[in-house]
Amino acid sequence: MQTNDQSVLIFDIGKTHVKVTLLDESGARLYQNRTSNRVKKTKPYDSYDIDHTWSWFLSELSGLTPQFNISSISIATHGAAAALINPDTEDLLLPIMDYEFEAYPDNIPDYKSLRPAFDVTGSPDFPAGLNLGRQLNWQSQLLSESVREKAALLMYPQYWAWRLTGKLGAEITSLGCHTDLWDIRTNCPSALLKKLGLENSLPPLMNAWEPLGPVRTEIADQVGLNSECHVYPGVHDSNAGYIPILKSPKESRPTVVSSGTWSVIMDSQADVSTLDPARDMLVNIDAEGSPLATARYMGGREFGLICERLNTDIATTFSDEDVHEIIESKTLILPSFCAETGPYPNASGRIIFENEKFEINGKAAATIYSALMVNDILKRLNPNSRNDILIEGSFAANVVLCRLLANLNPNRKVRIQNRGNGVTEGCFLITRWNAKAQNQINSEVSPYPSDSFRDYARLWEDKLQT
Repeated sequence: MQTNDQSVLIFDIGKTHVKVTLLDESGARLYQNRTSNRVKKTKPYDSYDIDHTWSWFLSELSGLTPQFNISSISIATHGAAAALINPDTEDLLLPIMDYEFEAYPDNIPDYKSLRPAFDVTGSPDFPAGLNLGRQLNWQSQLLSESVREKAALLMYPQYWAWRLTGKLGAEITSLGCHTDLWDIRTNCPSALLKKLGLENSLPPLMNAWEPLGPVRTEIADQVGLNSECHVYPGVHDSNAGYIPILKSPKESRPTVVSSGTWSVIMDSQADVSTLDPARDMLVNIDAEGSPLATARYMGGREFGLICERLNTDIATTFSDEDVHEIIESKTLILPSFCAETGPYPNASGRIIFENEKFEINGKAAATIYSALMVNDILKRLNPNSRNDILIEGSFAANVVLCRLLANLNPNRKVRIQNRGNGVTEGCFLITRWNAKAQNQINSEVSPYPSDSFRDYARLWEDKLQT
């Protein structure tokens, strides 16, 4: 029997996993489930398996509605993904490209000559399809001029919101997420869309906290949703993790480490003019439309690759002894394990044993490496900051990692996001935008008890210079 209490459903499409989370009116979790975010081998490029994601999502809804009164749906997705649709026929014009696909053809216009400069968009020239504009440069060539003229361009969160509501909208966090499509100087679309013949493709820009519309009647009937269940436009996932911070005064906002497949570090007080695009530093746009200094690396992906290289199951445990053994033996894990990303895009990941090679715990090694990489990025982003460091996402569950980071930052407090996942909380707050801000109670972690870890970190940094 369905309860009368209203609940909020969060639909979170990350690069690795797709998650559904149900929250009560206070934001407490009632239910969560996930599936893999599948990629299909399609022509002419690899694409996301949206049919699997949609079918799974509807199945989840059907299983929840007999018990829960879902009043709203809030969406977050990874960046660098978009759909071109015909809004009249509701046809998807082309598969939604996987941003990791690299085999771009030679017979398309040179994208480097088309894309705006870094100081215009805050978007570095990323590999593969991490600049959405590079995907669109190819896709626009696959469509006739008449089809392009009628096409609507939906960022990935808004694509799913459209499927649920039939309403078109655009939202700034996804538009401003290393797409090359947003001019951070004028706060409007860049000239790139016109060069691609897509200047009329963007729907009206909406605030993330403005409901896009109710769920389509046929979908509501199919899965048992209330016909008044409203869907929000959706946001970029890392920016969702930053939304709880927007409720704080700007001068006291912490630096946020949002972690998943990517580790994204965001600092509202860092100077965007000092960002180095060659070091995977960029300008994101927060949900209120302000530029946000950002730097990143594929933290979750690299964590798994280090465990794999050291023959360690990522689900295994490790002890303080495992950590001390790596530090005291001066065994160094050096970047990068994902090519062309992070602050060392041209380096090849390697493990250096100071003396005789011996077996080490891969998860402990990956934990130490992750703390050092996040610390490296923090220093590049805002070396003089004394504000708190707030860790959310998968890294927040690794207390040793957080404590190692605290060891390296004695003048800053390192805190763990308490209410589960920052992306989930940000999506929830979107549905409560005008409500009185709740005090954020996040746990401070104590520094890891190792007198030699800072010496180890300096050795790690020195080795990167050789």
